[in-house]
Amino acid sequence: MKDQPKVTALAGGVGGAKLVLGLSRLLHKDNLNIIVNTGDDDRLNGLQVSPDIDTITYTLAGVANDETGWGIKSDTFNGASHLKLFYEESWFTFGDKDLATNIKRTDLLNSGLSLTQTTDIISKSLRVLSKIIPMSDSSIRTVLKTKTGGELSFQEYFVKYQSLPEIVDIWYKNIEISTPNNKFINALDNSDMLIITPSNPFLSIGPIINMKGIMEKIKRFKGTRIAVSPIIGGKALKGPAGKIIKELGENPSCYAVAKYYKELIDVFIIDEVDYKYASLIHDLGMKVVIAPIIMRSLLDKITLAKNILCINNH
Repeated sequence: MKDQPKVTALAGGVGGAKLVLGLSRLLHKDNLNIIVNTGDDDRLNGLQVSPDIDTITYTLAGVANDETGWGIKSDTFNGASHLKLFYEESWFTFGDKDLATNIKRTDLLNSGLSLTQTTDIISKSLRVLSKIIPMSDSSIRTVLKTKTGGELSFQEYFVKYQSLPEIVDIWYKNIEISTPNNKFINALDNSDMLIITPSNPFLSIGPIINMKGIMEKIKRFKGTRIAVSPIIGGKALKGPAGKIIKELGENPSCYAVAKYYKELIDVFIIDEVDYKYASLIHDLGMKVVIAPIIMRSLLDKITLAKNILCINNH
């Protein structure tokens, strides 16, 4: 434990969950702070949902649905079908076990607890030892402006419309008046490594780093700052990252993601298939590490985590 680095990982979605699982198998719980995106949070069918927090929690608890990457394995959907009797316009489907999580979260929040306290209680109930820290207890909502002029919440875009609408802009509602989690600030102040996991840069990492003062704090971070590309061979393994990059005017590639993180990181990790981008990324002022980054098995997750922890930029 003494020789382990203290790590802060920024995460959201399936890619982020996979890497933090690998990190959690190598690091003592006191040496890993997982900062999770809450821009996806919403209130649906009367319940407060925190999809990225749940994806991370379920993955670390060993109960995540391996086929989808989110939700709970072997879940049933009896409650969801009955909910449609009362919420006729309901388009968000809860699994029965997942429904219990969201009922508990809503109950705890309604009792006056913060999202941080609520997340801690739920993760402990699921026997998760790692520190899962919501990026903020403030309400921040990712909003996607579509080509037709409409604005969609993340859940509307991703679930209701299956990521099909063309996007022209993304913004984070309430971010200018939000407060980053104090535990997040303390983690940045006391960590040796900052790892941006292979999460969607606009939808999962963007809300975290665009909070007041966070970019400046990351720029002054004293340890090693590392990001893993979520784009491999021009495509995202999960989710709409590649599609969004293209719609925002960039060629979907690891290079486009590296440009997004310019001046925030020291080391950028790309997959072997993207070796041709190494010199371009290097010219952005980053060290480039080429390694297998597709995480299919638990061994893949641990191996990538181990390779990242071995990087010493100073």
